[in-house]
Amino acid sequence: MKPTVRLVQDLITPDLRRKIEAARRAAPVLRAGAQELVNIARRSFRDPSLRAAPWAARKSDDPKTTYGPDARRRNAAGKVNGKPLLIKTTSLLRSLRVLSVTNDRAIAASDRPYARAHQFGYPPRNLSARPFFPFVGKVIAKFAHTKIGQAMKAKWESISGRRPK
Repeated sequence: MKPTVRLVQDLITPDLRRKIEAARRAAPVLRAGAQELVNIARRSFRDPSLRAAPWAARKSDDPKTTYGPDARRRNAAGKVNGKPLLIKTTSLLRSLRVLSVTNDRAIAASDRPYARAHQFGYPPRNLSARPFFPFVGKVIAKFAHTKIGQAMKAKWESISGRRPK
């Protein structure tokens, strides 16, 4: 007698189809990663532990310095008008956003013309880099890499029908 196999119910194919379709649509996963990057960058303005590199102090934050428009407005913590570095009007902070997402890339950036100078520094004006995005050069900070990966994994699991552990 020959053994026979009879398919009663196909449980694999629907799940496989769902996962293949989810893999074709990478945009939601990339958007989740880019949004997490923006969230980290926004929080880094007030939380130094989220910065890829320490920020240089303002010239007027030097206690020996008594010149400049900020020298008279500095409080005991060295903040001008009680605000940390790079937060004067919150314009730069509020400008950070996910600009575009496709199935192969997501772009998170600021539309402020001075954002690049603050992120990377600007030697002609002797402006030190104060990176708010968690990068130093092209290297992402390890904590940010982990957080972004977690956000992307959670999104992938939600759209592929897989439940997170």
